[in-house]
Amino acid sequence: MEKVSTISSNKITNNSGKTEYDSKNTSSKFTCYLCFVAVFGALGGFSFGYDTGVVSGALLFIRAEFELDSFDQEVLVSVTIATAMITAFMSGYLGDKIGRRPSMLIGSFVFTVSTILNGVSKTYWMLLLGRGLLGIGIGVILMISPVYIAECSPVKYRGPLVTLCTGMMAIGRTVASIVDGAFSYDKTGWRYMLGLTGVPSLVQFIGFLFLPETPRYLVRNGKEDMATHILQRIRGRSDVSDDIKQIKEICQQEIKELKELQGNEWTLKKIMCTPSVRRALIVGVSTSLIQQLSGINTVMYYSGTIIQMSGVRDEIMAIWLTAVTAGVSCIFTLSGIYLVEKVGRRKLILSSLAGVLLSLIVLAVAFQLSEINSPEVTYSEDVNNTCLSYSSCATCIKEPNCGFCYIEDGYSAINGSCTQKLDTMTAKYGRCNSTELSDGLIWGATSCPSQYFWMCLLGLSLYLITFSPGIGPLPMTINSEIYPLWARSTCMAIASSTNWLFSLVISLSFLSLTDSVGAYGTYWLFAAVVVLGFIFLFFTLPETKDKKLEDVESLFETPWCSCGRSGSLEINRTTNKPV
Repeated sequence: MEKVSTISSNKITNNSGKTEYDSKNTSSKFTCYLCFVAVFGALGGFSFGYDTGVVSGALLFIRAEFELDSFDQEVLVSVTIATAMITAFMSGYLGDKIGRRPSMLIGSFVFTVSTILNGVSKTYWMLLLGRGLLGIGIGVILMISPVYIAECSPVKYRGPLVTLCTGMMAIGRTVASIVDGAFSYDKTGWRYMLGLTGVPSLVQFIGFLFLPETPRYLVRNGKEDMATHILQRIRGRSDVSDDIKQIKEICQQEIKELKELQGNEWTLKKIMCTPSVRRALIVGVSTSLIQQLSGINTVMYYSGTIIQMSGVRDEIMAIWLTAVTAGVSCIFTLSGIYLVEKVGRRKLILSSLAGVLLSLIVLAVAFQLSEINSPEVTYSEDVNNTCLSYSSCATCIKEPNCGFCYIEDGYSAINGSCTQKLDTMTAKYGRCNSTELSDGLIWGATSCPSQYFWMCLLGLSLYLITFSPGIGPLPMTINSEIYPLWARSTCMAIASSTNWLFSLVISLSFLSLTDSVGAYGTYWLFAAVVVLGFIFLFFTLPETKDKKLEDVESLFETPWCSCGRSGSLEINRTTNKPV
């Protein structure tokens, strides 16, 4: 594209009359103040990551204290996602109406209050209310914090600083797992686990009391003097006149395009009638859909439960093993930030899906072998037992009212009996009707002894190693690159809605699914979805690395089966025209 220089040293006007800016000619230092802004903005990602990590361990103790069944646990996890999804849709309007900084203060405040409520909850319903309020805080923070950081950052630092939110999520999950382990020795430790979730949000709230509004929001609302003062501090130089002029012209251009769009036709209708944008939307939404249907939320929210299902009956051991897997996830998430520009989006996401498929097969085979070789029921309790019809430990514990009482023999069991369950700690009748068991007896309410538990741990670790650098962060990156400006907000909102919706569906159905088709059936189902997702993206996802936005849009003007071979395509520079 031919570019014609104009008066400003960093301003460029293209052939279509639109103004662009050359970041190479804009000198900005990485100042301490910019670091302060970015870190406190990204604390929202840390808070969200901490919550997703801490629930996995806390749930093992909460279900025992409140005697929760699978559905109750699913609702407890999913209510946060549901309220976050609803709030996220409204947060864009809130940020435009009252500003980015006030929105972040509101989100941090609600988040902090909800964690106090979670920590002191005396009933399941009180805890459910706290988890719902937590979702409101998460919805606001996750939507506004990337915008806040992007609007404060110089162009050359914007990408890494916005990506800092993703890295902080991974760090938050790792810290949460360590906290889970530290408090796992006390049965009421889950209160501290959940209560400490409010520490990073409280720090963020205090920090934002001293942070400014974004310069872009101030300029858009006619407060140029205040924006100039803030930019001088962020950029580390006194002359920011070019920056202010640039922000003004971009804001005016956006307002002009928005008015033109509103005056012509409904955005969604135009998207559906424009073939290249329609194709891009299908691919963008599919990346979000595949990300969730590959089962990531089952790992984030239920990893402790999955480890117990594999045969690790000790809750403390399960929590510490969860901490190890969270640490693995953190390392490879941070590596993905480096790999995305080195390897490219297409290669990274496809290789990630291949690895995820392998890990899901390992998990499915491990759980299936565990069930096939599950210890048999060989002992009958001399009581009125309604669980006598079950012949093995695996079939016994699938029944919500039954548990397996046995004497441990290495990775197997002797004198195993299936008997009625009083709670997760004791049987209703028979040998295991006590919290202090003798003669080497063990009560298994949720897991069976298995020699294949190591395969489950291997599959879980491999899943996080391959998911974290690729299919985890890349759907957001891809969706931010493949849409034209006039359709970007609407298309990203649709992709984001898909992500939240299926995150809710998976979280709300995982335990019920494992109860009905078994753990191995669930993972075979996830594996089938990943196969279909890999095939679809192989033929439809183009490489967007090192391509200008106008070139990326043109990639979707080609037939579906050509997108995967974008490296060999000539870019078609014709203008998108509705059909």
